[in-house]
Amino acid sequence: MKTSRSVSIISLTVAVGLALTGCSLPVYVPLGSSPLISGDQGVDQTDRLASVSGSSMCVINNSTATMSILWQGYSDARDIPPGGQNCNSGYETGNKDDVSATISYVASDDAGKVHELHVAANNNWLWTPEASAMVYLPDDTRKGVCRPFTVGQTRFVETGLLRGEMTRINDSADNKEFEFILTDKVGDVVGEDC
Repeated sequence: MKTSRSVSIISLTVAVGLALTGCSLPVYVPLGSSPLISGDQGVDQTDRLASVSGSSMCVINNSTATMSILWQGYSDARDIPPGGQNCNSGYETGNKDDVSATISYVASDDAGKVHELHVAANNNWLWTPEASAMVYLPDDTRKGVCRPFTVGQTRFVETGLLRGEMTRINDSADNKEFEFILTDKVGDVVGEDC
């Protein structure tokens, strides 16, 4: 009786410990087995290392537009000239994005009017890493890219003046990495409902 109770208490302690740290094992892996390797079916460890990874995003201006970026947590906007880029990384807990920013731009053929595009990335410990790039429309709706990304996946948004391509690139040792490339593209606003 005493051994059975001890085993139950230890099992409960391990389960609670795993739940509190966000760690879990697939159902088919018994405790005490060798570590999982990347070839195991049904387990995508690359997307599940959030407890040790933040998010990083590089915004690359391959357009003719003059633009600046204001990252969350910074008091001053940074210029991103045509052909330039600006990157940031971070890690936030709770319901905040790891990195987020507002990109302000003036398209060369739009009479000096300032437009905005909002970008963010988040490596939530429970889900696949997410990134977004959105424009806010006059009717208070948002169009853009706003979903989880696997490595190598690209999605796009068109603002009516720019085309933005968000890609999740290979992870670094510290972050889930995203690249957002902006090019000229005049036309309609195109993107997912966000």
